[in-house]
Amino acid sequence: MQKESNKNEEHNIQNNNDTVRIEHGESSDLDRLSTNGIVLDRKARKVTIFGQPVRLTQKEFAILESLMEQSNYVVKRRDILTRGWGDEAMERSNVLEAHVKNLRKKIERRGRKRVIVETVRGVGYRLRSD
Repeated sequence: MQKESNKNEEHNIQNNNDTVRIEHGESSDLDRLSTNGIVLDRKARKVTIFGQPVRLTQKEFAILESLMEQSNYVVKRRDILTRGWGDEAMERSNVLEAHVKNLRKKIERRGRKRVIVETVRGVGYRLRSD
């Protein structure tokens, strides 16, 4: 059986001295995001840090996915809320801050202190590496 040329194809995107690797499967959707030892698998809805599985809530997964797509760039608070909460988004609530705090703890527990979720005051968040 002949393999399709785009099967498991990899692309590199340069983001401010950081590389986000995006892997494509058979579908046209981007299946996996990878940066600095963190791998997010969209199809399987799983995250690993240095190969160790990390259990995330649906909201934490949506936040991390948004940030990894724009690694080292600021993602607006409203965009994250809309993606994670849809019409339920409450811009003045601290619900996003609570989920970001939990996400930071989970990343740090896996020994990934270099990658941090940075708050950009009055704008949103950025996933960056030191």
